[in-house]
Amino acid sequence: MTAPTLDAAIGVVNAVDYGLTSGLHSLDPAEIEHWLARVDAGNLYINRGITGAIVRRQPFGGWKRSAVGPGAKAGGPHYVERLTGWAPLTPSDLTGWDTLLAEAMATDFAATDESGLACERNVLRYVPALTEIRVGHDAAPGDVRALAAAAAVASPGTRVTFAGMPDAALAEELQSRGLVVTAEGDEEWAERVTSERFARVRALGEIPAKARTASVTIFDDPVTASARLELFPFVREQAISMTAHRFGTPSPMAQAVELAAARSAS
Repeated sequence: MTAPTLDAAIGVVNAVDYGLTSGLHSLDPAEIEHWLARVDAGNLYINRGITGAIVRRQPFGGWKRSAVGPGAKAGGPHYVERLTGWAPLTPSDLTGWDTLLAEAMATDFAATDESGLACERNVLRYVPALTEIRVGHDAAPGDVRALAAAAAVASPGTRVTFAGMPDAALAEELQSRGLVVTAEGDEEWAERVTSERFARVRALGEIPAKARTASVTIFDDPVTASARLELFPFVREQAISMTAHRFGTPSPMAQAVELAAARSAS
């Protein structure tokens, strides 16, 4: 297949239901940054082949239908923790919660290159995810506030959908964080999310059984006092691997692209 422009090519890639790997060959930093900000795939490769991912160097896992369940990358820092359920031993103490969330975003979810190779850049970054918070009839207001705070930090503009009419003061508080608050009955909500291409839901309380299909990613663990755990549903992991030399000569472009990767993730 061919495309007349880079944007047209990105459109072809993003229209596919799967998004495991994608690659680009280019010597234009602006072109690379443009591609990094728009292409939908879990592993991105620049000026190299798009196969042969190595554990830790390029944690592996796709987006869209190239991921099943919570979507943590194999060989990545969040993989093991997503293979089990988490619940607080005691009622969660969320004192200083906003500070904990900000600190976790700056450390656990910062774009990093753990390998530190001279010949190659391998950046693992976290991109805001369109994950909806679904608030069931039996959800605790404190849990709603905790998740709303996490969503506001990781993915501003997140939708919070209540099964019933939300308390006016709570709704106003969530809206003040930049979140979109709506009310939608169980039947209508389940019909909508199962019709979406790649729905992601952070669920509080009971949700309709109809919504539990392979097409919907659902995070429904109890809310904990771990900022790291509660931020994860609102981001997507993306591994970027770039050849950092040109015929053996180190390329100054590599550092510029590494900085661009961090910018386009924020």
